[in-house]
Amino acid sequence: METITVRYRKLFQVEVLLHHLLDQGEALFDDLSNEVKVRKLGRYQLGQWMEIKPTEATKLAMSGLGWTFKHSATGFLVAASASSPESNTPKVAPQADLKLDFEMVANNAGFAAFSAFPLPGNLNGNRAFYLFDNAATHGASADAYPALALDPPVYNNSSTYEAGSMVSSGGNRFVAKKKTKGNAPVAGAHWAGVPEAVRYANGAHLKARTSFPISENAFGIVRIHCSNGLGDFGLFDGSDFRSPIFKIRLRKSVN
Repeated sequence: METITVRYRKLFQVEVLLHHLLDQGEALFDDLSNEVKVRKLGRYQLGQWMEIKPTEATKLAMSGLGWTFKHSATGFLVAASASSPESNTPKVAPQADLKLDFEMVANNAGFAAFSAFPLPGNLNGNRAFYLFDNAATHGASADAYPALALDPPVYNNSSTYEAGSMVSSGGNRFVAKKKTKGNAPVAGAHWAGVPEAVRYANGAHLKARTSFPISENAFGIVRIHCSNGLGDFGLFDGSDFRSPIFKIRLRKSVN
C-alpha cells in the first residue's frame, strides 16, 4: 500500500499576552529572568480568560486551502500543508486578497477588571469591537513587528475616557485610572503614566460593530491578510513560508 506523507508548516501564530498574569508586581514580564519567564509561561493558559476561534467564512477558506487551526496556551496558530515534505512553499497558494478572521470572546468575568482594556468597546457612544490587523499595523508602523498594535490615540479634551483607556500626549502614553473627561493626562488622580516601551492594545483598534459581521458576544477580531508587500507582517517571503509570530499585549489595570 502506498503511503502518502503530508507535511504541515506553521503559517503564522498569534500570542495574546495578559500582563496581569505575566508581570511580577511592578516588574514587566519582559524584564524578568529567563527562569521566571519560563515558569510563568508554563502556568499560562489563555483559554481560561478568552476563546479565539475562526469565523465560519475563515473555516471554509482554510479547509479549501488545506490549512488547519490549532489553539495554543498563548493563543492560536494556523498551519498549512506544504507542496512536498521537503518544501518551504504551500501546497495551495492563497488568493492575494484573502483575509482570515478570528473572533475573540471573553469567558472569564474577571478579564475586564484585571486588564487596562475597556470592555465592551465604546466608539462615539456606540458599542464597538477591537480589530487587530496585520496589514493595518504594517501600514501605520512597519517597525512594530511582532506587535499587532497601533499607536494610542492622541488625547482629546472633549472626549470621555473609560477606565483603562490609553492615550498619547506630548510624546508620552497614559492610561485612565477611572472614567474621566476634561482632565489632561498627567500622572495623578485620573491618569497613570505608561513607562514601559511596550506596544499595548488600545482604543486605536476600535471599530463600529455595524461596519463588520461580528458575533454579539465577541469583543474583538484578529484579521490576518495573506497579501504580499507586508514586510515582517506578511505570511510569505515570495512564495516561501515566513511563519511570523504576532503578539497582542494587554496591559494590567491600574489603581
